[in-house]
Amino acid sequence: MIRSCNRDILKKENNYKEKVIIIGAGVSGLYAGCLLKELGIDFIILEASNKIGGRVAVDKTFTNFPIDLGAEWLHGKTSILGALVESTQTEIFHDISNPRYLHKGKLKKSLPKRLQKIFAQLEETQDDVSFEEFFLREGGKEKELNLLTTYSQDVGASANMISAKWEAEGYSKISYGSDDHKFRKSYFDFIYEHIAKPVLEYVKLNTVVSEIDYRSDQISVKDNSGNIFTSDRILITVPLTILKDGDIKFSPPLPDQKLKAFSQLGMEAGMKVFLKFSQTFAEADILGGTTCAYYVIESYNSYPGEFIIMAFTNGDQAKKLSELGEEKAVAAILEELDSLCDNEATKYFLDATIKDWSKEPFIRGAYSYPLVGSTENTREIIAEPIDDKVFFAGEASNFNGHHQTVHGAVETAYREVISILESLIVQ
Repeated sequence: MIRSCNRDILKKENNYKEKVIIIGAGVSGLYAGCLLKELGIDFIILEASNKIGGRVAVDKTFTNFPIDLGAEWLHGKTSILGALVESTQTEIFHDISNPRYLHKGKLKKSLPKRLQKIFAQLEETQDDVSFEEFFLREGGKEKELNLLTTYSQDVGASANMISAKWEAEGYSKISYGSDDHKFRKSYFDFIYEHIAKPVLEYVKLNTVVSEIDYRSDQISVKDNSGNIFTSDRILITVPLTILKDGDIKFSPPLPDQKLKAFSQLGMEAGMKVFLKFSQTFAEADILGGTTCAYYVIESYNSYPGEFIIMAFTNGDQAKKLSELGEEKAVAAILEELDSLCDNEATKYFLDATIKDWSKEPFIRGAYSYPLVGSTENTREIIAEPIDDKVFFAGEASNFNGHHQTVHGAVETAYREVISILESLIVQ
């Protein structure tokens, strides 16, 4: 069957009697449920954890405004989510950041032109080497790798792991726009109100899928408690780590080509640490930390007496902080902030909260990125359905350059619901 994104198929009136099981109540699973509900197709969403949202989460107790523990920025507005933001008149604001870069021990307003040139080349290269190898080869210095870490951790990777060629290839396909926006409330509140709420009654929490048998027309899904669910189609939206680690047993086994595609993408540790201070002591975001690559001022909604900084890191840095444990991780971050801000961080420190995504048992990482040795169609292979019965969605299966994003995950749900409909029409 030729797969397409023919939107007209969503408008056709059909009396569907088939049932779909969605595995995972992250954003792609929830949005797929919304579409199936509108089409009148019977479905259920099985979620392993005790909450919805996947890598979109919120904390409303740490400070006087909600903080996004996972996805935080709406990247551009030319997307399904961007259109939903506009149609619902959800309040967002343009995130204009004028960061300071840590270079040669000093915070500077801009990078040296030499480094700017290297980073520009990194976004266009056709060499399948790691970010780190490319950076050093083009004239970057070992002592400047902290700035490269800032660049690589933004795409969820360690600089010595991510492929410069294949990340550049994805970057060249981006069509969602260049401006970053934040939600006046939170990303999670937006997802909950406009995507999750309509399908909450269809979500079954604490249901850890262990086996999927698709050998017959009726697909059988078994959970860890021995419960059996059956359907005509199944949509798998779990994070890449769950598929790579073999948490779900498939009968028959998944094709070797798909397993190889899983192995060509990485998904490393990811962490956000929110720190509360009694007084403002930093004027801008800081990029290039060696303990944490990116310090973001989050106090846009706060009251006087609450200054919030978010330490955001992925890859090796996040792994090292995770291994320290929460208390020592906060101490290490405060030590670096002290060194960058005239020893004022510890002086004004009040409290901290950590979201360590590598320790979430049904997520285990930040988001996907291409390893050195990936291929042009890696994500297309991950997205390819099996026997027009087993379908795959989620950010790792987005092959139009919008992987690593919430709106990219939503796009894959849209794509796969269309593919499911096509499979039902031709049967």
